[in-house]
Amino acid sequence: MGQKRKSYGKAAAVGENGELEHAGRDLASQDGCAGAQDTGKGAALIPSSKKRGGMGTILNIPLGHKDAAFVRSHFDGMEVQINDAPRANEIMVAVAITDSAGRCRASAV
Repeated sequence: MGQKRKSYGKAAAVGENGELEHAGRDLASQDGCAGAQDTGKGAALIPSSKKRGGMGTILNIPLGHKDAAFVRSHFDGMEVQINDAPRANEIMVAVAITDSAGRCRASAV
């Protein structure tokens, strides 16, 4: 995305043998939102979600403004699915970043 990043979110799913805490650990780490360091100030918390499921689980990634938690124009979401993930002992993590207000263009990493 060539433009300045405006909002982002992240989500994770653990396989059937995993625990939600495993997904939470990956989401809470500084590396859990690759590319967020390019957003500049980034004062607001990164919205996130986690779940446990089998292959084909759909991640619902919440999106929010990078600097202000209550900028409603940037409230949105994105669905991401990988048909063969997560397997029983895997963790699937996805990050969505937008370059404009919500309901516009978003890219998943």
